[in-house]
Amino acid sequence: MLIHGAEMEVAPDLRPAFAGLARPRDVIARWGPGVPPGGARSAVRELALPQGRFFLKVYAYSGLWRLRTVFIAARAGREFRNLKRMAALGFRVPEAAAWGQERTLGFVGTSFVLTRAIEGAVDLRSVIDRPGSAPLPPSGERRRLIGEFARTLRRAHEERFFIHTLRAKNLLLGREGDRWALHVIDVPFAGIGRYRLFPGWGRVRDLAVLMRWARQLLSRPDRMRFARAYGADRALLRKAQKRARADGKSFALLVREAVTAYVAAPARPRGLPSITGMFAGGPPYDTSERVDEILRETLGRKDPHD
Repeated sequence: MLIHGAEMEVAPDLRPAFAGLARPRDVIARWGPGVPPGGARSAVRELALPQGRFFLKVYAYSGLWRLRTVFIAARAGREFRNLKRMAALGFRVPEAAAWGQERTLGFVGTSFVLTRAIEGAVDLRSVIDRPGSAPLPPSGERRRLIGEFARTLRRAHEERFFIHTLRAKNLLLGREGDRWALHVIDVPFAGIGRYRLFPGWGRVRDLAVLMRWARQLLSRPDRMRFARAYGADRALLRKAQKRARADGKSFALLVREAVTAYVAAPARPRGLPSITGMFAGGPPYDTSERVDEILRETLGRKDPHD
């Protein structure tokens, strides 16, 4: 592992575009969104290069988070390697084009990872939140995608490789010629050590993350089709469902339910409602722009669905 200095790895076809860029800070100065501000750990910018469209993600560490980096690999490098490993396992992922990091006495200062954009793809969170906004595969293609993804995930789990971030916003649905494809993005935590030591936990976690949003998109027969293709028995499904329910009661979700009920109420008294009043009534998941706006203001998050 690099202790002091800078390192970069660039795909051969992109090296002309990186001419004159000797360090990660040079890459960020030319193309980057800038070092993320305090409190944010990453920032992303879309790039249009002669070689195509790319996304540049810049990671930054400060305070206690930077102290931790002396013991672990930079997230940018980990994501770069994870994308290559997942492609070898059979997942469809963005092409990992380049990455770099700078360390001072073992501590990571800044790092970046560059991935090729997936043309014409839409994330499943958008499909869930805005029904009809994007075309969906016909039933035959949907069954094929479900089976392929389940078998690929099973193969990865058998090799003790766990994804950790299979949220709807990190799965992109698009076309590859005449066929549909499901791509996985944003995988800096895949393959982390503690789940390799305890593979049962990693398997349950990945399935639980999928369960948290699958009900909003897939029918019961489709969910059962996934379980059969994965080879999950009842005991494993029960553990994953229990974990999904526990994760689903996070603070962010409780706040979302409260705000949803408050916005959806047909009539409200003037002034702020009581806590019990906010939690009473209304649909469980209203994805209107007003709810998202309130959540961004309340939680200070880029994506209120996390």
